[in-house]
Amino acid sequence: MAAESIGSLVPTKIPGLSDQADIQAALRVYHYGSYTFDTAETDPAELVNPSIAYTLNDLQDQIDSVSGGSAVQATIVDAKGDLIAASAADTVVRLAVGSNGRVLTANSATATGLEWATPAVTLTNTVNLEGKGIALGSNTITGTIAQFNTAVTDADFATLAGTETLTNKTLKSPKESWNIVASAATGTINFDVETSGIWYYTTNATANHTVNARFNSSTSLDSKMTTGESITLVWVNTNGTTAYYPSVFQIDGTSQTVKWQGGNAPTGGNASSIDLYTYNIIKTASATFTVLGSQTKFA
Repeated sequence: MAAESIGSLVPTKIPGLSDQADIQAALRVYHYGSYTFDTAETDPAELVNPSIAYTLNDLQDQIDSVSGGSAVQATIVDAKGDLIAASAADTVVRLAVGSNGRVLTANSATATGLEWATPAVTLTNTVNLEGKGIALGSNTITGTIAQFNTAVTDADFATLAGTETLTNKTLKSPKESWNIVASAATGTINFDVETSGIWYYTTNATANHTVNARFNSSTSLDSKMTTGESITLVWVNTNGTTAYYPSVFQIDGTSQTVKWQGGNAPTGGNASSIDLYTYNIIKTASATFTVLGSQTKFA
């Protein structure tokens, strides 16, 4: 019995048109492409090509190939925002969603070569920053004085901390901080400049005393000044009926020869008064100072 090919998209065979019809033979040749194909055969390699059975088996192989690993599986992601990344060639992994506000950044040190990172912000337009701190560091803020004065009000500056240089500026009613001590002057008074430039002992002095100017207990005044700089200190001493005065003036523990106003050094204090001693300290070299002094009586 002859078999004729039909179709071109999915070719198969049917009994020859000139042969008598045999339904079982016709179905076998139509499905398997041969009258003699053993229907008990289990090896797909024995299928006749072309035939319906061969085409169906080939299609199943392609489906199995896709579902068996060649395609990305939906189960690889677990949550909204998860991303699919690669950890190596032909190796797909899940990159979990990042925290709010973070951006995806390349990082060769991570398993996926990616990471969620806090963005390094570059402002190229007008942005309203509320409750944010700006760390200047080595950055530069540019603009005109008029623009700066418009953007920042006087109330934005509470204090000047550290060393500041004010050039050609006008200070309106500056306040000075006094260190008020309810003690009597005696012995050595460590005048810590870091605390204040004016020290006032409010109890009557009990002896002549030494005023030792220093920055603080662990830092010298010399280390805080450069040659050519000066600082003015004021020592305010209270006297009762017996007058006492600062007979010695030191800087960082070293006695100084004070050049007194009028050319005469005081030899005592003033009874029942408040004596104010002004020391203008000028650094002329390392650990070398010229000190100009004056005594003023208030009663």
